[in-house]
Amino acid sequence: MEAAPDPAPDTSTPIPVLFKRLLSDGELLARAELRLAQAQVTSQARAAVPGLIAILVGGVFVLASLFTLLAALIGWLTPSLGAGNAALVVTLGTAAVGGIAIALGSHHLNKRAVVPPVRHLPDLTGPTPQEEVK
Repeated sequence: MEAAPDPAPDTSTPIPVLFKRLLSDGELLARAELRLAQAQVTSQARAAVPGLIAILVGGVFVLASLFTLLAALIGWLTPSLGAGNAALVVTLGTAAVGGIAIALGSHHLNKRAVVPPVRHLPDLTGPTPQEEVK
């Protein structure tokens, strides 16, 4: 069984009308793609919310345990250094650890910074292709 041949294209529609229709269809396609992308991002964000909440709650408990550990460290050092000096030593120690972490993170980010590639332009002082032909 043979397929019917394609009908001849409609050549009676003027080009400006076809162009306007093309622009309209392109705009509709772009709007539909934007709606689809927005729906996908919204869906992914909603799916991530429970995990993000769990991470946040876990972070709060880890931070609370860190404070408890630091308070215990101050209590442990108090008999030998006194309360004020023990608090000072623990505070300076945690500040040093935090400063080192910030410096390492900053250094890591600086290494990963986007650097545009170096482009070398061709030497324009030599003979042009037209001069080489002569």
